Amino acid sequence: MYSLVCTSYVGRFLWDLRKLSFGIYSINPKDEKGNCLESLEKAIFDADSLQDGTQELKEWQAFFSHLKSFPDVNSNKIPDISINDITSEKRLNKISSFAKNDLFKNTSYVTWSVSLVLIVFILGFLILTKKGLVIISGKKSY
Repeated sequence: MYSLVCTSYVGRFLWDLRKLSFGIYSINPKDEKGNCLESLEKAIFDADSLQDGTQELKEWQAFFSHLKSFPDVNSNKIPDISINDITSEKRLNKISSFAKNDLFKNTSYVTWSVSLVLIVFILGFLILTKKGLVIISGKKSY
């Protein structure tokens, strides 16, 4: 069993995944004891168990609750998120280069195919345009 936390919008798709994927994938949502859940309503986390009914914990509430758990380093009553090696990680690196090794690094066959079609189209256009200009000017070249 895998633990999964998601919004109720995404969670609604779990019960329909088999139909949406034409039988390729199927997920059987279960509770913490391994019992199958029949509907999303049984899977919603109750934010306040002291009140009657289910008070759904919203995603933004969980996010802000997590932010409140950070320490207030500078005593301004606002939690501070520490910057360390993990949070300062760069995931996108800008490379200013038109070298083909940089342009086509980590690309798929789609990029290669589109590039090849564009090159052939541009070369064909240039060849046809040059022949058209030669014929219009009355000069023949062999």
